[in-house]
Amino acid sequence: HPLHAKSIEQFRQLNPDISFVLFDRADRDDYMEKNWSDHPILDVYQRALVGQMQADIFRYCIVFDRGGYYFDYNKGCSVPLHTLHPADSDGLVTAESNLSLVFPKNEAATALSHPTNLHAQWGFGFRAKHPLLHIAIERIVEIEPFFRDKEFPVPKEAVLAMTATGLFTDSLRTYVSKNG
Repeated sequence: HPLHAKSIEQFRQLNPDISFVLFDRADRDDYMEKNWSDHPILDVYQRALVGQMQADIFRYCIVFDRGGYYFDYNKGCSVPLHTLHPADSDGLVTAESNLSLVFPKNEAATALSHPTNLHAQWGFGFRAKHPLLHIAIERIVEIEPFFRDKEFPVPKEAVLAMTATGLFTDSLRTYVSKNG
């Protein structure tokens, strides 16, 4: 869509020091098959009934492997990414304005700037092999059986819980509780 193309161009202009890689569904599927065939996350990815779930899993896996930033093409950021963190940072996350229904453990609550909020997984950055992304990938594999073959009145809520914002927020809180 032309509006998406415009937002991508603006995002690139704000971040001329960053290379951009776009994946379509075929590229995404190929990447997962080549790089995650020995991990149970590939089976979860391949059986996902909702495209957003595959996109969520893919973003965790590719940033875990390569490091870098991930942003949904319809989101972006209005300032250069390097201005949001010191150069030696291991990761970049952002709190959403939405409140979480579950408050984190004290260890995470005291370390997070916004402990009552959900955290966005539509835009983040990490160094390669960051443990937070490993936690997210392993947690998806762990909880997937609880979602398998179930019908949900509001499927979006199941997606948010299993692979999207809820899962990412939980993984972030787990990481921060253990590592500060």
